[in-house]
Amino acid sequence: MPAPAPGSEPWLEDVAKDVGLDFVQWSGAAGRLDFLEMMGGGCALFDADGDGDLDVYLAQGALLRPSDDGKTLVPLPKGEKGGLPMDRFYRNESTDGTLRFVDATGASGLVATGYGQGVATGDVDGDGLLDVFVANYGPDQLWRSRGDGTFEDLTTSSAIAGDDRGWSAGGTFFDAEGDGDLDLFVISYVEWTSRDDRRCYDASSRLNFCGPEGYQGAVNRFYRNRGNGTFEDATTAAGMLLDGLPSLGVVAFDANEDHRLDLYVANDGQVNRLWLQQPSGTFRDEALLAGLAVNGRGMAEAGMGLAAGDADDDGDLDLFVSHLETETNTLYADLGGGLFEDRTLAYGLSADSLAFTSFGTVFADLDLDGRLDLPVVSGAVRLPVERTPDLVPGPRSLGQANQLFVHLADGPRGPRFEDRSELGGKDFLRLETSRGLALGDIDGDGDEDLLVTQIDAPVRLFRNRIGDGKPWLGVRVLEPAGRPDALRDALGAVVSLQREGGAPRVRRAATDGSFACASDPRIRFALEGFGEVTGVSVRWTDGREETFAAPQPGGYTSLVRGRGLDEPRPAGSVSPQQ
Repeated sequence: MPAPAPGSEPWLEDVAKDVGLDFVQWSGAAGRLDFLEMMGGGCALFDADGDGDLDVYLAQGALLRPSDDGKTLVPLPKGEKGGLPMDRFYRNESTDGTLRFVDATGASGLVATGYGQGVATGDVDGDGLLDVFVANYGPDQLWRSRGDGTFEDLTTSSAIAGDDRGWSAGGTFFDAEGDGDLDLFVISYVEWTSRDDRRCYDASSRLNFCGPEGYQGAVNRFYRNRGNGTFEDATTAAGMLLDGLPSLGVVAFDANEDHRLDLYVANDGQVNRLWLQQPSGTFRDEALLAGLAVNGRGMAEAGMGLAAGDADDDGDLDLFVSHLETETNTLYADLGGGLFEDRTLAYGLSADSLAFTSFGTVFADLDLDGRLDLPVVSGAVRLPVERTPDLVPGPRSLGQANQLFVHLADGPRGPRFEDRSELGGKDFLRLETSRGLALGDIDGDGDEDLLVTQIDAPVRLFRNRIGDGKPWLGVRVLEPAGRPDALRDALGAVVSLQREGGAPRVRRAATDGSFACASDPRIRFALEGFGEVTGVSVRWTDGREETFAAPQPGGYTSLVRGRGLDEPRPAGSVSPQQ
C-alpha cells in the first residue's frame, strides 16, 4: 500500500456513532467455525418514507443453534430486546444540516428475525414507494412500505418465500418483461444447514472455516410479478433451473444492447453466469461466449461482490467482480455487442488486490472529478495457518483493511486505477471483517457516501469529505407505476449527461450490485471541468430514448418518462437538439 502523499487529507470520515447508527452485526459464533457465521450481513440505503432523504436498513445475524445461548464469542449487542436479535431500521431525521438517525425498528412494524444476509429494494406494488426484500438463511421476507416509515409484512401473501428456502444471499428487482411490474431474482449460496457437522482443516491440521467447494450450490430463483400483489416462481418456465452454483452477487442490465434486461451473476469458485433474456421472455446463459464466465486466464474465481458502471468512460457498462485473496479482483470491459474482455491488468487493478478477500464494491465518483473510483471492503474467510497464541478462532479474527482504487487520468490504453487506500482514512484501513457496502448521498450535498457492515463490529458510515463544495447535479429517473399518479424508479435505465463538443458522461440507475446490499437509486454527475451541459438523455429499459433539458446544478431533478423535450423514441434515433 503506498504511503500517504504529503499534505493529502483523508477522503472519508466514519460518523456512524456520532449520527446515531449504533448497530453491531452479530454473527452468533460459538467457536465451532460454522460456515455461515463468517459470511456477514447486508444493508440498504433508501428513502423509506418519501421525504427525500436516505434511511438505513441493516440485516442482523442470529443464534445458529438454541444450545449456543450464552456461549457465543461476542455478547448479543445492546439494544436487542428480549435477547432476540433482529434486523434494524434507522430513520433519517436530519434537521438544519445536522445528520441524525433514529432507531425506528419498533415503530416501523419491522419484526424481521432470522439470520439476515442480503437486502434488495424496489417498488413491488407500483405505489411509488421503495419496498424491502430480505434474503435470509431460512425463510426470506418481503416488507411493503406504507410511505410513513412503517411497513407491512407481505411474505406470505406475496408467495415469494413462505417456506424455508435455505441460504439466500441477495437479489435484484427488475422489470423483466417490460409490463411495468418489478420482478425479483433471488441468488442462493450453498446447501448448508445449522445441523451440518462437517469440519474443515487447514494445512496445519487445525480447525478452520469451510469453503463452498465441499457443498452443493443452491438454485437461484426467478419470481415473476403478477401485478396483483403476488409473485409466481417462474424459474423453470424462464429456462433458469440449472444446477445450483454458489452465487453471491447479481446485477440487472442490458448486456447485449437488445433492449431487454439481462442478469449477470457472480459465483464463488465457479463459473459466472450471464442470463441473456430472449425475445420469448426466457433466459439463456451466455457467459462463456460473452467473455464473462471466467477471467482472462480461463480461471473461475471466487466471485463475492459485483459492480456495473462505465469504468473507461466510453459510454457503456463494464463489470467489476471482487474475489478471494491470491486472486485478483477482475474488471471486464464492455466491447459492445454483448462481448466483454478482462482488462484488470491493463487498468492497474491486478497486483494490489492479491492479498485481500474482497466483498462489497461499487463504482463511485468519490472525488467528483467525473471518473468512477472503486472502493472495495474486505475481510478474510479463513483463519491464518500461522496463528498467534492470542488469536480467538472466530469471525473477528478475519480482519483486513479495505481498499480504495482511484481512477486516474486516462492514458492511451484506457483508464488507469491506483491503490490509494490511505485516502480512505484511519477507520477505512482498520483490520476488520467488512462485508456489505452500500452507496448513497446521505446528507444531500451531492457527493457519494458509503455504508459498510462488519461482522461482530459496529456498522461504519463513511461521510465523504473530498467532494465538499465541488459542482454537481443529481437526477432521479422515474416512470409511471401501477397506481394512478404514482412513479417508481426506472431501475436499469441509463442516463447520459450531454455537453457541448464532448462525449457524454454515462451512469446507470440501480439499487443492486455490491455484496448483499442495496444502494441509493439516484445518480450524481460531477461538473468540474465538464463544460457546458446541454441536456440529459435517458435510455429506458425497453431501449426507447428521451431527452430532457439541462437540470439545475446543486440538487436533484426528477426525470419522468414522457415529460421530456420530446416523446420517447426508438433507440438510436437522434434528438433535434443533438
